Amino acid sequence: MARLFVSMMLLLSFHAAAEQPLTQEQALLWRITAPQQKVPSYLFGTIHSEDARVLELPPAVKQAFNESSRFVMEIVPDAAVSAQLNRRMMLPEHQPLSSLVGAELYEQTRAAMEKQGIPAEATERMKPWALVMILSMPKPKSGHFLDEVLYDMALHSGKQTGGLETPDEQIDALDGLSMPVQIVLLRQTLEHYQEIPAITESLIDAWLRRDLVEMQRLGEESNEGLPGDIEQLLQSRLIDVRNRRMAERITPMVKEGGVFVAVGALHLPGAQGLIALLRQRGFSVQPVY
Repeated sequence: MARLFVSMMLLLSFHAAAEQPLTQEQALLWRITAPQQKVPSYLFGTIHSEDARVLELPPAVKQAFNESSRFVMEIVPDAAVSAQLNRRMMLPEHQPLSSLVGAELYEQTRAAMEKQGIPAEATERMKPWALVMILSMPKPKSGHFLDEVLYDMALHSGKQTGGLETPDEQIDALDGLSMPVQIVLLRQTLEHYQEIPAITESLIDAWLRRDLVEMQRLGEESNEGLPGDIEQLLQSRLIDVRNRRMAERITPMVKEGGVFVAVGALHLPGAQGLIALLRQRGFSVQPVY
């Protein structure tokens, strides 16, 4: 559950963290350059949050953003993407959720979704992975998340914008899971539902401290009870496969220079993370903040 939750979130204060020395584990903003390249690009690890502390971008991030002529994120949040996501979240009309998960799990799901402000009629139509996605996030308040705020800033400043993935590619990471796996994830999410506010706060705290290792640890810690094969499947589909695809598409952009790339923070670290993959492609990737 948490690997999925942390991915979607990424899925203290900046001032408190600013005096700490930069290490690979404590950096969210990275400068990318190619040999003999004068115009750098930047890689920024985000968290899908509307918390005011997250939205208050530090000066180093603002400067890198302002210096860049192009802004790229995982997927552009336009109306067409939202419509496609909403369509693919839905079960076939002849197949209600209650017929797939049974009465007990359905009732637990319905009650939790009503707390999120979603009526039973809508819950009955949703695929289990979509319910997991909704239940794993705090109930939205302002609707202004870091990802979308950066995108709006890019539009207002006249930057060229784009996405690293197509809507189908990103949705397939979840929609392509088998129904038995989706049901396991739904059950696991409901078992941890009461813990989500605390997990959210811990994630935000780790993000504000730029502690990628702690973010990974939080995900692994909350995976207890999830079958090992499903945990590996999620790691592959949500992180590793997508990292390789994004690294391939980032490469020509950073060769040109001047691009600010914003992706979930858990795409950055590790042997299969974007930092390592871009270095393998010959780029210098150095911490900035």
